[in-house]
Parts: sequence; structure tokens; C-alpha cells
Amino acid sequence: MIRVNLLPVEDRVERAHPILQIPRRGFWLTIALGGAILLPVVGIGVMQQVKLANLRDDLAQAEADARTLKPQIERIQALTKERQDLNQRLVTVQGLARDRYLPVQIMDELATQTPDDLWFTKFANKSTGEIEVEGMTFSNVLVAELMSRMEEADIFRDVSLAVSERAKVGEGKVVRFSLVSKIKP
Repeated sequence: MIRVNLLPVEDRVERAHPILQIPRRGFWLTIALGGAILLPVVGIGVMQQVKLANLRDDLAQAEADARTLKPQIERIQALTKERQDLNQRLVTVQGLARDRYLPVQIMDELATQTPDDLWFTKFANKSTGEIEVEGMTFSNVLVAELMSRMEEADIFRDVSLAVSERAKVGEGKVVRFSLVSKIKP
């Protein structure tokens, strides 16, 4: 419907017309600056939420895989333990096999290096890699010769005289001696 105002111009009440004002530059600058700060923060937050959701999914999948593979993992661990035990046994058996012939080699070498008129009365393994030999002879020269021969042999090293003393056996006089030597592995 059309309205006509017939009142004189002086009596007319002016209605307030909405005035469109363009905001000032400071207002737009504040809005732009707030948007420039808020937009990346919101974007980073959204990206972090997406990453977190993906990581939770990956974790759930990994836990499901671990539950599925648990019997196989336990079997592998049991086999690894058995393998270690078998390797330890193999090392022990190899050590025994290697050392099995060592006393025979030592006695053979002693028999080969023994000069005439010298007798052994005792042979002992003092500790790992060391032997002690006791014996009798008629002269200290024969003891020195035995020591020299032992030093020249490949199996003995660091041959040393522990005891050398005169003793009486029956009607005769003898030299009792004790030698200590390390064994080359």
C-alpha cells in the first residue's frame, strides 16, 4: 500500500533511515589481523586432531596385529632360547673334543723330550694351562737338558725349575726335581 504524507514539510517527522556506514580502516585491520592469527591456529588444531585420529587407528591396528601374531612371536622366542642352549652345548662339546687329546699330546711330548737316566714320579695339571712334573735323575745337568728340550718343543712354554735337591734312594744318591710349565693352547 502506498502512503502519502500530506503534512507540511515543517511538521513532518522524519523517520530515521538506516545509514550505511563503511567501517573505518582500523576496524578492518583488526579483523584481518585476528583472522590471520586465528585461521592458522585453527588449521593446525584440525591437522593435529586428524593426525591423532590416524595414530589411534594405527595403534589399534598394531595391537590387533600383535594379538594375532602373539603365538608366533612366543614360538620364535622359544626357538631362539633353544638355539642359544644348543649353541652353548655345542661350544662345550667342541671344547671337550679339543681338550680331549691335550693330556695325551703332553705325555707324548714329555716322553720324546726325556733324556736317558731321568724318571718322572709325578705329573699334575696345576691349573688351566699349567702342569707340574716331578722326577729323579743322577745329575742336575740332565734336569737342565730336560728343561732345554721342553722349551724347544712347541707345546711347552715358560718352563721353570721349582725344586732341585739331593736325596738318597736306597744306596745311591739322586737329584729330585720339580718343573712347572705352561701349555700352549
